Amino acid sequence: MPPFEQILSAGAAVQNLILALKAQGFSTVWRTGLLCNEPAVKAYFGVGADDYVTAFVYTGTSPKDESKRKPIDIEPLVRFES
Repeated sequence: MPPFEQILSAGAAVQNLILALKAQGFSTVWRTGLLCNEPAVKAYFGVGADDYVTAFVYTGTSPKDESKRKPIDIEPLVRFES
């Protein structure tokens, strides 16, 4: 499997993890950054030198509820042709 597909698959897996956690009522934040693939960070987490850290997923509960979003009218955006 090419490296770009491996990275895309890892990203999809992380997104699905976040969706599953949200469905269970948890709050989550996906964080990475410029330092996540530095040798010291990889060594700390036991990640091989040729491997990548894809995500740090912070998970927990929040003292406040997420605000509700207004429904989006998709009629002007969707077209059906048969």
